[in-house]
Amino acid sequence: MCRSFRLDWGWYILCKKDFKKRKFRKVKAYFTVEASLVMPMVIFLIGFIFYLTFYLYNRCVIAQDTYILAFRGSLCSNFSCEKSSEEVEQFIIGKSARQFGKKYMGIKTLDSSVEVDKRKISVEASGILKAAFAQQLQIPSKWHFYGNGQAERICPTECVRRTRLLKKMADTGKTEENGED
Repeated sequence: MCRSFRLDWGWYILCKKDFKKRKFRKVKAYFTVEASLVMPMVIFLIGFIFYLTFYLYNRCVIAQDTYILAFRGSLCSNFSCEKSSEEVEQFIIGKSARQFGKKYMGIKTLDSSVEVDKRKISVEASGILKAAFAQQLQIPSKWHFYGNGQAERICPTECVRRTRLLKKMADTGKTEENGED
């Protein structure tokens, strides 16, 4: 029967036959014992970093997607300025499945909602990332992420007309200042 124990900078083994001689033999596999404690922690830490990366990626992408949908809806859905709020809302809902797609990693659910009024469009989306390791750390296993995109509802033809009118007014103002008619 042998027992192993640690002395100074290594693991040693002491057997019954060596006990009387007080002879200690150094065990050559002491790195294995230390690695059996360190490696699970390293692997767990790498997994945690992956899940944290998925969470941050999902937060960034959902913020981008909600703004893109709100912006597309703000263009009065295909440049028709006479669209009602309900038509614009249905346009955004129709485009949302393609916009969100399958680019989110590790998610359990993804929900979205659209609010359209006369001047503003707001698209909100939220999702849940389920972390597999969370029960061992006693932290919440569901990580919620959220995105909100807002855009002002504009009509491109009216904007172009207003810009041209302002430019024309500015040009006529400059010519009057210079004394030219």
